[in-house]
Parts: sequence; C-alpha cells; structure tokens
Amino acid sequence: MKTFRQLFDDFRSVEENLGLLNCNFFGVKVWLFKRQLLLNSYCNKFDVLEPIQADVNKKKKTFFVLKQLGDILWFKNPLRISTTNEVLIFDHNRKKKVNGEFIDIYSYDLIDRLKSNKISFKVLERPFKGEHLTPDNSNRYFQDFLVLISILIKPFVLWNKAITKKDKDMIIQVNTELGVNLLSKQLIRSYALEFWSKYYCYKYLLNRLKPSRIYVVVHYAYTPLIVAANELEIDVTEIQHGTIDRFHLSYNYPSDLDKHYVPKFFECWGSYWINTPLPYSEDDIEITGFSYLERSLSAYTFEKTPKSLVVISQGAIGRNLLEFIKRNQYLFEHYLVIYKLHPSEYFNISFYNEVLEFCESKSNFRVATNEEDLYAVLASCEFTLGVYSTAMYEAIAFNCIPCFVDIPGIDSMKELIDRYSFEVLSDNTKTFDLNYKKLDLDQLKRDLFGIG
Repeated sequence: MKTFRQLFDDFRSVEENLGLLNCNFFGVKVWLFKRQLLLNSYCNKFDVLEPIQADVNKKKKTFFVLKQLGDILWFKNPLRISTTNEVLIFDHNRKKKVNGEFIDIYSYDLIDRLKSNKISFKVLERPFKGEHLTPDNSNRYFQDFLVLISILIKPFVLWNKAITKKDKDMIIQVNTELGVNLLSKQLIRSYALEFWSKYYCYKYLLNRLKPSRIYVVVHYAYTPLIVAANELEIDVTEIQHGTIDRFHLSYNYPSDLDKHYVPKFFECWGSYWINTPLPYSEDDIEITGFSYLERSLSAYTFEKTPKSLVVISQGAIGRNLLEFIKRNQYLFEHYLVIYKLHPSEYFNISFYNEVLEFCESKSNFRVATNEEDLYAVLASCEFTLGVYSTAMYEAIAFNCIPCFVDIPGIDSMKELIDRYSFEVLSDNTKTFDLNYKKLDLDQLKRDLFGIG
C-alpha cells in the first residue's frame, strides 16, 4: 500500500508534468482552485486519508436558516450596507466562546486594532454549524444571502458552455497518470459552476461597497472573492489560522503560479511558518504573532497532572488515530488519557460514539466535551499525542510536550520532530515511558507564535 508521502509525490509529479496548475476549464483554473481538496480525494481513494464529515445535518441547518431568516434576508444582508470605502473582514466561521461570547480568535486582534485606530470596518461572517453565534452589532453582517443568490444563479452561469474535447482528453490523461478516476466531466463542471456563481456575487458586492481593503481568514475558502478583488485592484490580506507546511497545497506554491488566485499580503504568526514556498513575496509578509494565544497563557496555572496525556484528534486522520490507540492501548496503561476530538468530530455521531465507547471501557481514558477548553487541557497535561493538528503546535506554548503517531500526515511534522527529537510512536513501539521535563522551547515558541 502506498504511503501519504508517495501519493503526495505522485500527485505533484502529475500536476507538474501536465501543467495542471495553469490549465483552464470553463475559464477557471480548476486544479488550482481545488488543489488541496483534490489531493485529499486522491488519498481517500487509497484509504490513506479519511473524507471530512459534514459539521451539521440538513434538518438542523434548515432550522437555523428559518430561525434567522429575517436577519439573513434583511437586517444582516450585506447588500444593505450603505457605507463605502471601509475595511471588509471575512472571518473564520468556527467560533470560540470566550468570556461568554463567541468570537473568531484569528481576526479578533485585527478588529481591536481597527477600533483603536478608528478605522471603519464591516465583518461578513459565514454560519458556524449552520448558525450565527456572534453578538449582534452594527458592524457584523451575514454572507448567507450571497450564498443563496449564488445557488440560484448557478444553473445559468454556464448554460451555453460545453466541455471541450481538449478538456475531456486532459481529464482522461490525468486519471490515467494517477491510476484512479479522480476527475470527471461532472466534477469539473460543478467546480467551475461553484467558482463563477460565487465570483459574480462577490464582484457585485465589491463594486457596490468599494472597500479600502479586505482581510480573509482561510484564503482558499474565498478564491472567487480574491480573484474578483484582484481584478478590481483591492488589496487582500490573509490572516493565518492554522498550520502551514510543504504538504499543504493551499500554501505550497511554485514561484511562477498565477497570483490572482491568492491574496497579496499575509499576516503570519511567526518566522517558522515562512519556510514553506508561500505564494507571497517576503516584503508582503508581516509577522504579527498569535495575540489570542499569547493573551490566553496568563489565564492558566500550568499545574501539570503527572503522567497525563491529551489525544488530539482531527477529521482526516481521526479514525486512523483511534485504530492505532486501540491496537496499542497497552502503551498508555500508566497514563491518564484525555481524548479531545476536533470540533467537527463531535457532530459525526457514529465516530463520536465509537470513541466514547472505547474510552468508557478504559478506567484511565475519558473523552473531553466539545465545550471543554482545549487550552485548559493543554495547560494541565504533560504530553499531547497526535499527528499534524494546529493544537500540536499550540501545546508547545503550554509546555505540553508533543508526541506523534506514525500514520498518514506525519510527514508534515518531520522538520519539527527532527529538530527537537520528539517521540514518534508506531505499531513497532514496544514501550512508551516518557519522563516529563521542561524542555527549553522558548526559541521555538518565538518562532511559532511570537511568544516571549
């Protein structure tokens, strides 16, 4: 069976040999638009990574939409914004409850800076689990209406366009080179429809509001917006929200790639992250630190429970990680283990129940609730176990020593593991006896998050 690294190299080789990053389908560089998603789908076909599960079921989503219909259609409709020349912020849809309020921890500091400098701005948010949880204020609007319009116009944006023979031949060639049916005419068309329907809505909005600048969290969730903004010569800045490495193809860009599909500027947590060949020039990267994390550190006592370990699960490798722990559960007999799922995994009922059943069968395991503060868990535990989650890096800020599992995705952490000789567990590991000690991680904390 092929490893993730082998599949990654095969994928990159085919995209380079066939020039897929500059290949247009229906006027869209579809491979560039959906590059990371296509890599994940390719790996899924070899059972190397797992498909990401939906966060919320359709019935709940419909309920939330109906509940907030007045805001979506009228009160929080961004097309009703009457002011122009403001900063627009497209924040992260996943919110964290802090001091009784739900906030986006990645753009929170930016909003404070804008307020301090008396710069006018608007936040355009997507729903979190189908619902808008942030406090109601005059600066915040919902993107739902734009999404609704994009869905309504989607059947018509390519109504007179047919896929060309050249495109069909390319699809066949890609599938032949990769050895699996990754692309299809229907898939290519659906991606192009998604791009153009969103592009037209965003471009109309930008022409109407004429923003002075745009900030986005997760740039690859806003590619149509970014293309429209670049065409209108509106500067776009991305705010870092998670890990960046050479295996994350939304950031690993060849230098000659079309920059119209990415923001011009990047606000980065620390110097560690710019070792990846990013789509930004050095002059366009600003190291800002991760202010929310730094402020949070003062709230915890760092009283470590002896022999305590927190498992950090995540969607793409969650089942592989669980199966590894089941196979090698004897390694953890002398540890107090807290199993922390990714926020989306709590809504995958079958997987959540499987984790819960396993942990309840072990006297030294427990499952952390979705409401339980991850930072509080990290501050109280000596070790963390996982693969490549952002929380594996955040653990370092809390003096929670990371240990890694040798399953698909571990390649992303190779540089960190080699540099600090962190423990890596595999099915060949016979003993697991870590002695907690406060490693000198101060420089790494500065490099990662600007802390210290």
